[in-house]
Amino acid sequence: MRPGNSSGNRSVRDGWRRCIIALPGLRAFLYNLPMIMSALRLFPNGLTLLRLLLAVFILWAVLRGHTAWAWWAIAAAGLSDLLDGMIARALKAESAFGQKLDPIADKAVVTAALLPIAASYFGQVAMPGVLIFTAAAIIMIRDWGIELLRLIAARKGHAMVPGRLAKIKTAVEYAALLTIYGASAFGALNAAIGPDLLRYGMFILLLAALLAVITGAGYVVGFMRRPLTDR
Repeated sequence: MRPGNSSGNRSVRDGWRRCIIALPGLRAFLYNLPMIMSALRLFPNGLTLLRLLLAVFILWAVLRGHTAWAWWAIAAAGLSDLLDGMIARALKAESAFGQKLDPIADKAVVTAALLPIAASYFGQVAMPGVLIFTAAAIIMIRDWGIELLRLIAARKGHAMVPGRLAKIKTAVEYAALLTIYGASAFGALNAAIGPDLLRYGMFILLLAALLAVITGAGYVVGFMRRPLTDR
């Protein structure tokens, strides 16, 4: 390559760069870029707060008989749970506030959706009613019991970070809730698939309860292994 060509190419590039930077809109964007990035870093926490609002909405929708609305809210909560972690890691915006609030938001959504299921099977002595009520109760007791342990550990300066299996448990819970609520919300569209969806949802819920027991036991063992002076 001749030296003259290299110099000419560099001049052309410099000329285009000056033209682009001179554009008012782009200059304004570059000027506000730090502010935009700061706002984007708050977005994952905003999604977490949205899940808390969705939990309230789910309970309200079910009590009002709007099962389809509850299904869409559960789907939106599951999607936001997936997105907030991905966005936080991509923007390096993981915060202590988000790490504390994220599991609480997930548990609030799951509890809001499980309470009506547990209530509908409460007092039944036949299968599968007993299993479904027991599974729902196990998940809710485990979830809030672990949050209590997490609070105690945090006051002592220890962090109880959800592991991979706990995150899988949450995904399985969302899958179970979407299937169960889908059977009620959309089963009327095709009467043949409604009962099948309900059976699949109940099976997935039992799997979620099993994962809740396993992960809950792991949290408790880890907590009990701490020195007595730390508890």
